Amino acid sequence: MTDYITRANRFLHEIAPYLIGAYTVNEVINRVSQYNEDHHRAVQIAHGATRIALITSDYVIKFNYGDDVNEYGGCEEEEEFYAYACEEGFGAYFAATTGTTVSGRKFWIMPRASGVGRVWLYRNVPAVVYEWIIDHVYDLHNGNLGMIDGHVVIIDYALNTLNDPQA
Repeated sequence: MTDYITRANRFLHEIAPYLIGAYTVNEVINRVSQYNEDHHRAVQIAHGATRIALITSDYVIKFNYGDDVNEYGGCEEEEEFYAYACEEGFGAYFAATTGTTVSGRKFWIMPRASGVGRVWLYRNVPAVVYEWIIDHVYDLHNGNLGMIDGHVVIIDYALNTLNDPQA
């Protein structure tokens, strides 16, 4: 198992009691703030329409919240799309996602990317890769891009052709 996944799983078992019953962004923010205070950590939180991300120095843990997962895509869709991208030969351009369940709640682990918001896809990938990605990922902007091991990767790809009923 990759080292960051091992560390993330340990962290999830440590923070899981704080997240029990927390289903809104504000509840999660409050609980993670308490966790940070209790454990002298600096876990950051980011969120979008349907998912919350807990951000550490070397991994990100995502989980679903709210009722709009079907409309905007959730972690399951991201995991499914990552497998599809790998099958199609484009997996290296996406941050890997690994699902796990802790205390009855499903979480997804990704390596943390650097340079988020300061990376441009079209400047850093071959044209054929760029075309495949723009044809398959809908919420594509530099805020959803970063660098892992010196390569550009997409870190948020839940909105994609696999969960689009019109594709």
